[in-house]
Amino acid sequence: MNTAYLCVTIALVVGICPSLLVAQSDKLPPEKQAIEQQYSQERAAGAQHPAPKNPAAPYPIAPGQPFPTGILDDCAAPFSSSEANIVNCWAGLLNGTKTVVYAGAEGKEGDPQQGVVYVVVIPGYPAEVSGGRVITPVKGGTVRIVAAHDAVLTLVSETGSYVLTFDLNTRTFTSAVVDTTPPD
Repeated sequence: MNTAYLCVTIALVVGICPSLLVAQSDKLPPEKQAIEQQYSQERAAGAQHPAPKNPAAPYPIAPGQPFPTGILDDCAAPFSSSEANIVNCWAGLLNGTKTVVYAGAEGKEGDPQQGVVYVVVIPGYPAEVSGGRVITPVKGGTVRIVAAHDAVLTLVSETGSYVLTFDLNTRTFTSAVVDTTPPD
């Protein structure tokens, strides 16, 4: 092994052979020599005054993102479009637990005339997220959430002018009515 290389390696690790480092830094352009000198001064100052260490210091915790509530048109569903085509969702607290209901129709692998809702319950850590899929009692196409009151959602179908009510507590559709003037 080259003795100069070994000395440089050792110099970088344990700080010996300074004469060799100075000799090599003389070969550098003046701008780089100035940078090397600045780095050496900073390393020396850091060695004399190291940063304080507190092993009991808590790790920083990033604040949680706010939980959006209400009827939302921009919903990132936690499943693929082959499973369902989601048009909107409702998010809120149900019995103190974050809950999201996604509304739409079956995806590419299913019947596009079959409306569907997905209920996703998001409890606090360490409990696991749970949920389920509920198909509409009528094949009226895609369903959209248009109103929410307490634990009851009102949905309107894309075709057939069906107005459906969905009970969040029982996770069932409680009515399906044909209406020629469905709510917006």
